[in-house]
Amino acid sequence: MYLNGWQVLRDGRWTEQEAAILVPGDIISIKLGDIVPADARLLEGDSLKIDQSALTGESLPVSKNSGDEVFSGSTVKQGEIEAIVIATGVHTFFGKAAHLVDSTNQVGHFQKGCICLPSPDPTKWKPRALDRPFVLFYLQNIPNTK
Repeated sequence: MYLNGWQVLRDGRWTEQEAAILVPGDIISIKLGDIVPADARLLEGDSLKIDQSALTGESLPVSKNSGDEVFSGSTVKQGEIEAIVIATGVHTFFGKAAHLVDSTNQVGHFQKGCICLPSPDPTKWKPRALDRPFVLFYLQNIPNTK
């Protein structure tokens, strides 16, 4: 990723484009530290090490070679290569998984877990049941109850 976007090969010229306007067929350059902006197939070049733990849960980076697919949201841990975009947005591996999770009406045991929402007075913290997956709470300034 570059200062304002991605290096994209269009019409035989490398230009800098926002990730939001990438389309299938664009050639992109991905390198160490980049978060892959779209699902893509690797072209000729050195192999990459990709951290795709956010998508698959794998704890270690995986090796990817020419012809392999890399997925949107994965992080490049080693290497540099060009790739052709094959899917963007809701059509990516991550987008399809998010849609499946969002489209379910069933509440699983994990979602039924209980959390406490903080208030300035810890004696008034009220438990709330989770009703949607992937709920993230960022708790700030929790009073010391010692």
